[in-house]
Amino acid sequence: YQEAYTLINLSASAATQSDAVAALEYALQGYELCRKIGEHSGEGWALLNMGHAYMLAEELDRAFQAYEDCLEIRESLNQVNLSAEALAGLLQISLYVDDETSLIQRTIAILSIMEKDKEFTGTEEPLRIYYALYQALKKMKDPRSGTVLQNAHHLLETQVSKFKDENAKFLYVESAPWRRAIRLAMQASSN
Repeated sequence: YQEAYTLINLSASAATQSDAVAALEYALQGYELCRKIGEHSGEGWALLNMGHAYMLAEELDRAFQAYEDCLEIRESLNQVNLSAEALAGLLQISLYVDDETSLIQRTIAILSIMEKDKEFTGTEEPLRIYYALYQALKKMKDPRSGTVLQNAHHLLETQVSKFKDENAKFLYVESAPWRRAIRLAMQASSN
């Protein structure tokens, strides 16, 4: 169990550093171990990280399948909030391939989850969800994009405020592209 989650966490860390190969390798190992021990929620985490790794490698078909498989597990375990991360991955693919129908469906699904819990409690990277949602709403010229960006920025500032050191605050924001993008989008909207 500990080894499986260590591998899954290593995968997430490698993906944040844009190392698709290592992220995928760790996610696959974590997935196999979770399957072996019957840890279904862990399978979901591993599949989510596989999706992220495949997105980094621009292997969209494989990313799509990993996110879909993750979503299926989350739904079977009734982990509604955690399904938002897989939906956000699918939303990113919809944006990338310009699939308007899927874009609308995924956006509605995430908005429904957000209405019940603005912090996406339990998710690994709620700001990643927020950023994908913001991008989708902005592309659709939906006025809710501004509110979503403000909610995302508020959550980012809450997370950043936990750090005492200014350098640590800076590194936290800069270490994930979606955090940096939220900050930049908020600065642009303020000008």
